[in-house]
Amino acid sequence: MKRAFTLIELLVVIAIIAILAAILFPVFAQAKLAAKKTADLSNIKQIGTALAIYLNDSDDLYPAMVSDNVTAGINQHPLWSSTDVLGPYTKNTQIFLSPTESSANVAIPAGSLPSGASTAPPRSYMANGLQDSYIQTNATTLFGPDWTGSASGGVFGYWYDDGSGTVVTQASRSQTALDNPSEMIVLSSGAEDWSKYANTSYKPNTEILVNSAPDLYSGLDVLSLATGRPNGSGDVNSTLQRAWNHFANGSNFAFGDTSAKFLKPGSLMSGNYLNPRRWLANPGE
Repeated sequence: MKRAFTLIELLVVIAIIAILAAILFPVFAQAKLAAKKTADLSNIKQIGTALAIYLNDSDDLYPAMVSDNVTAGINQHPLWSSTDVLGPYTKNTQIFLSPTESSANVAIPAGSLPSGASTAPPRSYMANGLQDSYIQTNATTLFGPDWTGSASGGVFGYWYDDGSGTVVTQASRSQTALDNPSEMIVLSSGAEDWSKYANTSYKPNTEILVNSAPDLYSGLDVLSLATGRPNGSGDVNSTLQRAWNHFANGSNFAFGDTSAKFLKPGSLMSGNYLNPRRWLANPGE
């Protein structure tokens, strides 16, 4: 007499498989995310190393976040990550793209790239080019009413046309002039355009900046990105919150001493305000 599984036995086996799948699938997803986190950390570390080599060749001065491309015209400015700046030190555009983001190229105006190409690869990392003037205006909002440090900003300088024909400049800083290179963030995750996190239709960072600077060049609103709240107050904005919560509620950062490590946004704060030692070249007290 042949024996066969009863319906109850089959249902029990199916239920066990379903339970195991429910337990294991999240584990697999976490393992995949951990692998992407490691790859992302490797990317930002390599960029930091390339930056250190650039500094060695440039009298220890950081590059400009954006700078005038005379041959292309006043309204096309190569970014710090372009083939005109860090490109010779990286030889690889893929390290500027996080494994969490799309690799689709971005269409840009014809002739805007130095190479004359019509597309440019997206970028996933921001340079700390906090403007001195922005710090002077917003210091108490960013660092608290009791902060009495200097009003110096980030390390990357810039040269750009603000859209009205006015040229805005700030000199880059020297690596040797940093008060706290091992603590100060030089590069972070996040495309250099506020609209990536404020709107659904964002414009990834490309090789050049056309016509005017994104809002982040004016302030790199790190308080918003660190808290997930616009200007550090109000309700959490989910798109802002994702900026520095790529991996297990945190993100990877590169520092002035060329080190790179994972930090949660809370590590960037001092109470309800930003920790100036993370963001300012000369934070003072």
